[in-house]
Amino acid sequence: MKRLATGFYKEFHKHREAFGQTEYDVEKLIEGAIPLLEKHLGTDAGRQLEIDLLRAINEGIEARENDTRQGNFFSYDAHMPLGERRRVKRGRANFDQLFRRKLIVDRNQEVQASAWAVETHWLNDRMAALRERPLTTVVEDLLNEDGSIKEPEPVEVL
Repeated sequence: MKRLATGFYKEFHKHREAFGQTEYDVEKLIEGAIPLLEKHLGTDAGRQLEIDLLRAINEGIEARENDTRQGNFFSYDAHMPLGERRRVKRGRANFDQLFRRKLIVDRNQEVQASAWAVETHWLNDRMAALRERPLTTVVEDLLNEDGSIKEPEPVEVL
């Protein structure tokens, strides 16, 4: 999809800023931006396409706001997820919203730690199986997906 005119993005950012003053539902932000999109695309675009496009644009903005490499991860103007489709600007969050965000962050950390442990175990087992084998040997040459050792292929005797 081609990029929209710069004017649309300026108007969408302005529209989005108005929503971050209090907790909001992302879908309400999207629905409220449809007239902006129609102004720039025309009304011939289907409603679902409009909603999908606005959702993608908003998610792109959120991703940039929450990218630590951008240097503004904790900017008060960044919109932070509160679970489900709920968001609020970081600088406009109250105690309850901060607490809900903390629960999300804690849960994500638990899930990531668990995934790290599972994958590390998987990697260590596969590296051990491949150790001292020719570099052309791959995991599926030696192990089944469940980690069990493959039975050697029978050698045909002529």
